[in-house]
Amino acid sequence: MALLLFCGRNSLITEEKIIRRVFFIPYRTILWEDVIQIGIMRTRGYQSSSTFITLTLKGCPKFEQGRDNAGGYLRKHPRKTITISSSERKYLKADVKLIEKYYGILDYGYDKLVD
Repeated sequence: MALLLFCGRNSLITEEKIIRRVFFIPYRTILWEDVIQIGIMRTRGYQSSSTFITLTLKGCPKFEQGRDNAGGYLRKHPRKTITISSSERKYLKADVKLIEKYYGILDYGYDKLVD
């Protein structure tokens, strides 16, 4: 079991599920069996870019890297996608290792982890 923290939001990852929390109050539980795709996305803004882990849930079309725009995809499917952010790249890499322990190899985006 591990705890991923980002601002007031965090995720508790266990062998069976991911529990999303705000200021340590649980508000959503995602079972691993409900996850159909996991990858690394990068959105680019005018002044900055963000890299994060994205979980796609059942009932949502899969993200197609190279065809879909990351920001547009997330705006189009806000209830069926979950994002896990980290303030530093080294923490994001540690989060990926933890997720791979329970889910398996990521479906896309390893190139986003390379600087």
